[in-house]
Amino acid sequence: MKLWITTLGTVLLVAGCQESTPPTPSTDAKPATMVMMTEGCPDKDATHVCLEDTPVFSSMPGQGVNPIGTLKSGCKVLAMVPGATYTKCMVAGGKMVYIKTSSLKPTTN
Repeated sequence: MKLWITTLGTVLLVAGCQESTPPTPSTDAKPATMVMMTEGCPDKDATHVCLEDTPVFSSMPGQGVNPIGTLKSGCKVLAMVPGATYTKCMVAGGKMVYIKTSSLKPTTN
């Protein structure tokens, strides 16, 4: 019995010292660089201006939703559906995106 326990202990010790393969990167990782959106909607349609470089999303942000790009500070947008946390906005080319409401300021035109 003592020999069996000693042998088992040696096997477990050796098994714990084996090389392991490094973990593979997740496929859900964010891209290294995001697209910088520099064009907002036309001035005549704009209701808000972006106060800071801010991430934009193609759908309402939530767990597991990554930004599709960054809207550059000073870009003008048309706020379509204002929200407490995020606002659905139209930017250049009629593209609809979600932007943090706190990053937007009403225009004065």
